[in-house]
Amino acid sequence: MRFRRVVAFALVLAACSNPGGETTSTTATTAATTAPSSTTSTAPTTTAPTVTLELSGTPDGLADAVAAPYEYAFGVTTVIPDVPPALVPETVEPRSVTLDGDVAVATFDGSQVAVVEIGDDVWAAVDDGDGWRIVGGSAPSLGIDPWWGDGPRIVAVVGSDARPGENRDRARADSLHLVGLDGTGGGAVVGIPRDAYTDIPGRSRNRVNASLALGGPDLLAATLEELSGLHLDGYVLTGFEGFTELIGILGGVEVEIPFDIADRAAQAYLKAGRQVLDGAQALAFARVRKTIPGGDFTRQAHGGLIIKGAVGMLKLRGPLALPAIMERSEPWITTNLSAEELLTFALGAMDLDLGSVPNVVVPGRAARIDDRAVVRLTDGAAVIFADLTDGRLEASES
Repeated sequence: MRFRRVVAFALVLAACSNPGGETTSTTATTAATTAPSSTTSTAPTTTAPTVTLELSGTPDGLADAVAAPYEYAFGVTTVIPDVPPALVPETVEPRSVTLDGDVAVATFDGSQVAVVEIGDDVWAAVDDGDGWRIVGGSAPSLGIDPWWGDGPRIVAVVGSDARPGENRDRARADSLHLVGLDGTGGGAVVGIPRDAYTDIPGRSRNRVNASLALGGPDLLAATLEELSGLHLDGYVLTGFEGFTELIGILGGVEVEIPFDIADRAAQAYLKAGRQVLDGAQALAFARVRKTIPGGDFTRQAHGGLIIKGAVGMLKLRGPLALPAIMERSEPWITTNLSAEELLTFALGAMDLDLGSVPNVVVPGRAARIDDRAVVRLTDGAAVIFADLTDGRLEASES
């Protein structure tokens, strides 16, 4: 079904005689109007500016929300649109415009999420039960720079050691990364060795990956904040099976394999070079550590390559694919991000120039404590964490 929304606004000044001798004004929702000023002369015809917005399969209220910035920009209304301040356009010369767009809608965590494309303009919207609202956008036609929420934003992306049938929220953490966005198109991926020795809030000192098994993803997030000194906006966690499914939902992941890999334990048999990995191959690449230089440090670097590759696949699929990807991914992830937060974080990541996004692993040295192999992070780790405060890395190189 094709949804057509036409908005018209006209202001008519009519001079008339009344007992008080005052001039009155009225507002009408008509596209054009004429008004007699006397019996011998007629006021010029005024054609009101209009915004005509056509979207396919649009839920009730979504077209109204998307049309609002255009109505304000083109003089259909003087009411400032109910959108985040960064998405309020400058007004231009009133004129009539016809807009033809595409929309994708899906459900995540009980909320409806939508992406609307109108030419080169992209809008993100959410309905969490109180009606549709714009939560992010990029509208070059209105002079609006990309805005997907105020930065910086830092999210923990975690892979647990849970095999199929196991509870991903109570296994040990296997892959630990902090993904930052600075809010202006910059970002970074920072890997953390899973054996990094640290304070676990409310518990004794232990490897950072033990915090997931001891208290679930919330305790893991608190431990990562303790370790890094950073505020995290949230986490996204999956297990072995979920990781494989997520890569399949994306349609694979393209990465640059740095060297030939043959590892029986991880079932990783890969040749060096750029290639698209399926879910099983990507999992094997992310897990291999015993037969490669650098061990777990290199493994975390490989995990960062997969994260960047996943963002690359999102960019290739385009913003309209994102709502369905979120809906299909929900059974395979644990997250404390709301639908709005996940939608805007993903769109912000899709705006990154991936070639300029550093992928680093914080440095440390192997040690033994209570007969356990651990990693003690060195001073360089604190430098990287401090550098990441603004959602990007300046001092560190990829």
